[in-house]
Amino acid sequence: MTFVAVVGGLLVPGLGHAIAGRMWWALGWALIVPLCQLAVLVMTPWLFYVSFVARLFGALQGGWFVRGTQKPVWLAMLPGVVLAVGVGMFITTRAVMRNGVTRSGSMYPTIAIGDHFFVATHPRGIERGDIITFDYPCDHEREYVKRVIARGGDTVEVRCSVVYVNGAAVPASLVPGTCTYQDRNETTGAWTTLPCSRYRELLSGHGYDVFSELDRPAHELAARTEGDPRDFPTRMRPFEPSCTRNSDPFRPPSPAIVETRRDATACEPQLHYVVPEGTYFVMGDNRNNSSDSRVFGPVAETLVTGRVFAIWLAEGPDGYAWSRIQRLE
Repeated sequence: MTFVAVVGGLLVPGLGHAIAGRMWWALGWALIVPLCQLAVLVMTPWLFYVSFVARLFGALQGGWFVRGTQKPVWLAMLPGVVLAVGVGMFITTRAVMRNGVTRSGSMYPTIAIGDHFFVATHPRGIERGDIITFDYPCDHEREYVKRVIARGGDTVEVRCSVVYVNGAAVPASLVPGTCTYQDRNETTGAWTTLPCSRYRELLSGHGYDVFSELDRPAHELAARTEGDPRDFPTRMRPFEPSCTRNSDPFRPPSPAIVETRRDATACEPQLHYVVPEGTYFVMGDNRNNSSDSRVFGPVAETLVTGRVFAIWLAEGPDGYAWSRIQRLE
């Protein structure tokens, strides 16, 4: 009987207390545990672990109360109320937040391979700088996670690793020190250490780090005559990015790509892309190793599945990295 009460208390906080007839204990645990988990939406993700410990303690306490009760009440109003509250809070929690995990290195250093993150499933408003999950435009069975760089009506341009939104460069400053990260081959599972340079960007109040190629700092000091392979858009292919971008090499230039300066040097603004209304232009934080809107085009609002707001568990090649548990900007 005690064991059943403990298991029931783990599934529905407060159920053991209700069976023992402890009304205030039962209602308190039934509300405190799920509310603690929901508080992750606005507070630290460590509250998820606090709610788990609270759930375990409450279940054990409920079992102890049942053990000390001569006539436990299994079929009564109080256990029914607690069960209804528990089911309702579970449904509410699932409706407003869910868990996700990434297997790609495209969002380094913000989200690493093996990071588990919380997603707000009904974000009120998505702004530039937010990290979103969405159904991949080229295959709706796959879900991607990227950062919103621009919204419908904005202009975007990428020149020599510098991102321009509405004609203004996104502020970026070099983070001193050695930069490396570990990427995993999805086929073999082998990990490889790759070099990089790290920059701090500030976009619409969001401060975050991005990875660029190792020699970007040296390039910024040189007078360059050629741009980067990941520049966007390019004069050679003035077509709107899409899933079928290579299907018709003779299609006319897209009106969404507008020339602003013909005599610009390789790293100067010269050609921008106008983001269609009702869509978001997204990019990975690992800028040179990300398939994003520069390739498959903008993401329609209807494909957005949520906004990432916290990392709650991190599994890497060296085990768990508890220092990565954090809220995300």
